Amino acid sequence: MDPEGFAEEAAAIQAMGFPAYKMCLAKRPERNLEIVELIRAATGSEFGLMIDAQQHGIRSAFHSWGNNLEVLAATDLGICWPESTVEWLEYLCYSNNGKTGMYPFPIAQETLQDSLQIQDGNLTVPQGPGQGIDINLDIVKKYLFEPGPWSFFKLGDPPSEVAVPGDHSLQWVDSK
Repeated sequence: MDPEGFAEEAAAIQAMGFPAYKMCLAKRPERNLEIVELIRAATGSEFGLMIDAQQHGIRSAFHSWGNNLEVLAATDLGICWPESTVEWLEYLCYSNNGKTGMYPFPIAQETLQDSLQIQDGNLTVPQGPGQGIDINLDIVKKYLFEPGPWSFFKLGDPPSEVAVPGDHSLQWVDSK
């Protein structure tokens, strides 16, 4: 994504009411400053900015790169730590149902019977028995397993395309 794209995406996330945006560092460090400056110009200095980097001694965010059930699993872990250690929960905003977001990933919202409740940029933890949610078992029929990549990402620095499987754990390599 080009630097302006990061700024546009951060502004869209801010407009949804979230208190922060997480960006991945560019492979060329000189681009990171430009990206941060553009994000700041688009969102202001009070909007939180999370950097996806291996850093020690700073507040962190629990990662949740997937569906809403995975978000709740990360939430369960995150609320066990003091806020001085875990400040944010990463909640990916997908562009489903005409909403602005990263990219379409319908199964993310279809995993649960009810939508997650985000209020003032914070997740309201479900209060029902167990994890407080009901899983939508109909998705098993709707989304049958198909081998191969689920997502394709166009990277701008350097220009390339990456395909990853559903859990985003590794780059897909076609064995043919």
